[in-house]
Amino acid sequence: MDASQLDLADASLRPLTLAFRDRALERAYWLAFYDANRRYLQVGILFTLAILIGVAPVERAILPLRHEALWAIRFYFVVPVTIVAALLILIPSLARRLTRERPQEWIFVTSGLVLTGVGAMGVVVIEGRTAEHFMYGVFAYMLTAMFVYLGLRLRFVYALALGWGSLVASIAFILRNGSADALTLALIFTFALAANVLGMFGCYLVDKLSRQSFAAMLALERERERVDRLLENILPRPIAARLKERPTAIADGHDDVTVLFADIVDFTPLSTRLPPDELVRLLNDTFSAFDDIAARHGVEKIKTIGDAYMAAAGLPKPAADHAAAIARVALEMRRHVELHGHHRLGRLQLRIGIHCGPVVAGVIGTKKFIYDLWGDTVNTAARMESHGAGGRIQVTEAAKVRLDGRFVIRARGVVDIKGKGPMPVYWLEGERVEEPAGRG
Repeated sequence: MDASQLDLADASLRPLTLAFRDRALERAYWLAFYDANRRYLQVGILFTLAILIGVAPVERAILPLRHEALWAIRFYFVVPVTIVAALLILIPSLARRLTRERPQEWIFVTSGLVLTGVGAMGVVVIEGRTAEHFMYGVFAYMLTAMFVYLGLRLRFVYALALGWGSLVASIAFILRNGSADALTLALIFTFALAANVLGMFGCYLVDKLSRQSFAAMLALERERERVDRLLENILPRPIAARLKERPTAIADGHDDVTVLFADIVDFTPLSTRLPPDELVRLLNDTFSAFDDIAARHGVEKIKTIGDAYMAAAGLPKPAADHAAAIARVALEMRRHVELHGHHRLGRLQLRIGIHCGPVVAGVIGTKKFIYDLWGDTVNTAARMESHGAGGRIQVTEAAKVRLDGRFVIRARGVVDIKGKGPMPVYWLEGERVEEPAGRG
């Protein structure tokens, strides 16, 4: 079960029953317990059956006079184990239904079946009527008690009720028979009581540690998910996955991507006139909206530098229509600022630049790392923004070629771009609206 769906605020245990106070957590524990221990239960039960049945020929050869008594012990122990094995192994669909839909129902079924083993001890007692057979019976009871407390891995409260209930029933059989002397009865009671006390404490400790481990693993899983979310907020998901698997420098070449730079016009003078908290709140609201817009169009936010916002499409996974995705993001960012970029001193204006081409992308360093881009394409996109105009989206010839026909693009002319020289540049005005079919 997903750890994020569980409330771990109260993962404490009830002191007597050891059940989680939160019912959803209790149910999740049993589902996880069955999934984790099903094979252990199956193998353990089959192994137990194999040993109990396999030693029968050896017993018959070594202790021929005790063979019937030993078989009575085996019957007392094997019958309930066989029935449990049938539930968990021979009828797996029933086991899945009982454990998954109502995780604790199988315990009641098992308890009732194991209690039938008390009848087998009655057979030993009633048929034997000797102190020797009484001792065989108590030996059988001790084996069963250990199986109930530690072999079945029942919930503590059910194992407790089953163990002490079977003890009372067994003593009742012995007292009813009445042929054992006081010393034999004392020995039987002492051994049976010791088996219950030791099994009870062992079961309590195992159950408590198992539940505490489960709660700790859930808390650890939740923290891991929180760290993963934080890492994925910093880095693209594929890059975050690679970094977790192999924490080394990552560098990938991408032949064709689209890069966007957006900058708030005259932000520096504005920062001297607005109070710091108001300025940060305005910038945070604006860039948070940009994050949502980029995510909605499958565009990767790369970073923010002061009041500048950088995004790219076509990486880290290639995308067929990355230029159009960036163009739609740019148009929506501009529209958002026009509608919501108002403050008490006026309103914001964006200057946006877009260029397409090859880049190198990756993560370098070991502290405070970010996913970044390098190359001439990045520099040119930044120049498109810095040489643009407020409220306008400026694109290069390379971007215009990819967008022409689907977007409204106007020629601005040739502009002398710093570090690049004269370049033909264009204004991205909007997306073309297709005329409905049938109109003349």
